[in-house]
Amino acid sequence: MHMKILGILLIAALFLSCIASCETTENETITIVDAMNRSVEVPCPPERIVCLNHIVNEIISALGEGKRVVARDEYSIFPRDIKEKALVGRCTRPDVELLLEQKPDLIIAPVQYFKGGEEESIRDSNIPLVMLKPCEGENLVPSIALLGEILGQDKKAKELADYITGYQDLVQSRVAGLKDEDKPRVFYESSAYRTSAKGYLAKRIAEVGGINIADDLAVGSSPTVSPEWVVEENPDIIIHWSGTTEQGSELPTAEALSNVRAEVLNRSGLSDVKAVESGKVYVISKEVTTGPRMVVGLLYFAKWINPQLFEEIDPAGVYKEVLEKFYPGEVARGTFGYPES
Repeated sequence: MHMKILGILLIAALFLSCIASCETTENETITIVDAMNRSVEVPCPPERIVCLNHIVNEIISALGEGKRVVARDEYSIFPRDIKEKALVGRCTRPDVELLLEQKPDLIIAPVQYFKGGEEESIRDSNIPLVMLKPCEGENLVPSIALLGEILGQDKKAKELADYITGYQDLVQSRVAGLKDEDKPRVFYESSAYRTSAKGYLAKRIAEVGGINIADDLAVGSSPTVSPEWVVEENPDIIIHWSGTTEQGSELPTAEALSNVRAEVLNRSGLSDVKAVESGKVYVISKEVTTGPRMVVGLLYFAKWINPQLFEEIDPAGVYKEVLEKFYPGEVARGTFGYPES
């Protein structure tokens, strides 16, 4: 319930930050406030968007407005038709000259990702630049609301936001009664022994009724720990985040995730760790940890960490549901959590 209230308050704040919505105004532009707390005058609606963030591109497509995107960054590969758009480089180092050749009337980029002078060059072009940070869990729903305002898709944005918060509320209602002593202790890693103390997936462990064993580490948000530390902490569960390089392709397969899991299970020195002894080692694909598809990753976490509370939940089935509701024409392919339970 807390998550839903927070989401509603954030959405309300974003709605109030806009002078008007493209659904209701007859103006050619509206003024919005982006994640940098900057007022930006944007076309209403934009016709040619260059979007340098894969999560934002997924949201735009979920709102039915993917046709407005003319260029993307290299990490934007879903839904499949986004790959038909012009590629203008990495989100951290876009080719500004190529980007401007697309003649955009709006550029969307993630906060604090540019590594060179790209932001200054883009701003010098006088093309509206909106900066968002949708990767952080608490910013997803507000980002959806803001994009709904910009694209004139308020109703579709509310439908998408309600869908996401609905599953968040379901999970939180089921784990609300758990006592700390009954919560499984979880070791999460994004690569071998690189864990997360404060990141969005660390927070997700708590959301589903688990305890992140790295919570108290004070050496950065993504510290690397030793095998000895893991042995000493002796987690009940290990969850490994798997990216495209490790999976071997853009589309994760059961075989690829199984191989990743086997590497964790067979690491030297971990054989006596409870998670390894019990086989409670799981692999989550990056594809379902952010954006609208994050509900799938949320449900995998919930089912793995507290299976007794989520026996009937089928994350793979929910993935198909997400596609049917928000990505018509997309076919459910691949494996995004392994093993399923």
